[in-house]
Amino acid sequence: MGLFKKLTNNVSNIFKKAGGATDNFFKKAGDDITKASNTVGNGLAVAGNKVGGAMNKVGNSLEKAAPILGDVGAGVAVLAGQPELAPGFIAMGNSASAIGSSVKRTGGNISSSGQLAQTALANKTGGITAGLNSMNRQLQDANRSVINRVDLAGNTNQLAAIHAANI
Repeated sequence: MGLFKKLTNNVSNIFKKAGGATDNFFKKAGDDITKASNTVGNGLAVAGNKVGGAMNKVGNSLEKAAPILGDVGAGVAVLAGQPELAPGFIAMGNSASAIGSSVKRTGGNISSSGQLAQTALANKTGGITAGLNSMNRQLQDANRSVINRVDLAGNTNQLAAIHAANI
């Protein structure tokens, strides 16, 4: 094997190693970004569900207990000889029940927001990793092209040397 062929083989090996390193880098970067995104997205969804679930419980309690407490207050007012206070107690119970419904709706919105944030983050991450994969493919294609040209140059030079020796 001639000196030029050895040189082109060494150059080709350097580009093969560089191509492998960049391929590993882009794959690891994409995996790391996806893992981090999944962790954050899951955390957002879980937090939203926990806060929303807690608000749902508070809202349920207000919805159910407030009218009963209003009725009890109205009954006590009547028994205490103050029947004119009874409608106020009933109205307070109904208002507190309506606030409970509102708290439940807000809790549902918070749960949905956590899931929407998780989905949006996953979509953005998918776009980023697709971009990384595209860049990696372009670099790998360019690297293969350089390797092929270097190998061709070495083979062409070796064939020319063989041909010249046979003349």
